[in-house]
Amino acid sequence: MKDPIGAFERIQDSVKRYVTSAFATNSPSFERDRKTLLDTPGVFFQHPYVEPLPSYESGQTLDELVDGGLPGMTPAAGAAFGVVASAGLFKERFPLYVHQQRMLEKALEGKHCVVVTGTGSGKTESFLLPVIASVVREAKREATARSAATRRPAPWTRSNLPSWDEVRPDMRQGGPSSSSPCPALVPDERAGRGPGLSPKGALDSDEAHAAMDEYLGGNRIRFGRYNGSTPVSGHPFKAADGSANTSARSKLKTAMREAVDDHLAIRRKIDAARATLESCMGSPNEDAARNDLNKLLEQSTFMPRMDPNAAECFHRWEMQASPPDLLITNVSMLSIMLMRHRDPEMPSDRADSQVFDATREWLASDRDNNVFQLVIDELHLYRGTAGTEVAYLIRLLLDRLGLSPDSPQLQILASSASRMPRMPARSIFLAAFSGLAKTPPASASISSQGF
Repeated sequence: MKDPIGAFERIQDSVKRYVTSAFATNSPSFERDRKTLLDTPGVFFQHPYVEPLPSYESGQTLDELVDGGLPGMTPAAGAAFGVVASAGLFKERFPLYVHQQRMLEKALEGKHCVVVTGTGSGKTESFLLPVIASVVREAKREATARSAATRRPAPWTRSNLPSWDEVRPDMRQGGPSSSSPCPALVPDERAGRGPGLSPKGALDSDEAHAAMDEYLGGNRIRFGRYNGSTPVSGHPFKAADGSANTSARSKLKTAMREAVDDHLAIRRKIDAARATLESCMGSPNEDAARNDLNKLLEQSTFMPRMDPNAAECFHRWEMQASPPDLLITNVSMLSIMLMRHRDPEMPSDRADSQVFDATREWLASDRDNNVFQLVIDELHLYRGTAGTEVAYLIRLLLDRLGLSPDSPQLQILASSASRMPRMPARSIFLAAFSGLAKTPPASASISSQGF
């Protein structure tokens, strides 16, 4: 923030104006006394406190890292990763922070990693970079290369919605998802608040789509948020007689229709804002027009991109039938998912267990190359009794996938914004939490300046 004091004063003035206008009276003395109270520090506002923080140390740009070679990535895979990541995560070609660069390099070397750094220092990017790199590396590996997407379905509208059983890889006739979801365990209190860990900007922007069209054959790095608000709960068929679950299907259709309406409305605003910006380039109104466009683009990250060519999965049945590359959930939902199974008497039924079954099969298909990445955000919160419960839940998840904590097919990436014990105690904490048999030698601990 360039002007924190000015921002504080503007917020203060705005709130005071609301109070005096919404609750105005005809008494001059009352209005005068109330203004005095509102202007008195400690009554309505405190004195502002500004905490200056040292700059985080900068490293290399993605282009420089790719040119220098990334561990375990071929030149073709590295080039594709650099373009895809630059299109969404680092659009301006700014250098990575040193802790982001180290996280990427150590993760590509196969180490378990925990990054401990302050709020606003790019922790999400720190673990999204190696996750995206891993998916791109698989997509560009000759044995697992995905076939190019050959269809571009018509955009969705209220009158042109996909049916409940359609999945986007089939709609676009492209290569399938890797079926290797990467659960990111999010504390329950954060789940559902804004985009959170959802990598919309990184993978579902127009720039990211263009990069994947060019370097990944039009295929998408697919992701999905799987929590209590994800449509739709229940099975597509009734267990009693195998008939269609019309109630659940109707709820899904309504949710899709509303989401499509919201998506089309924001896209129309964005298109209009882009046209306005183009028309006033070089004029005094250019900055204001650009600011309006950026606000709309930011607003669009709070809603799903309802398009057959989008990277984000929208509903549970889609993710169950075709697991995304990145699956974002929370502890409570993960626990429930492990207990839900489809009806063996109904081949077309769908349930949460299919996500784990598909991932287990994918891991078994190539024990040398396929690696399951488990991302744990806010690691410091999982302590005491609650931490013990989550630790056992992770062990259940790994067992379900056919993995052991010390399996070479498992990689754990974690982050924290709070101070934790320094190395090697930090790595020992991660090892004990996740059940790793090998502790500091098998992991890397990355800290930013001041931690």
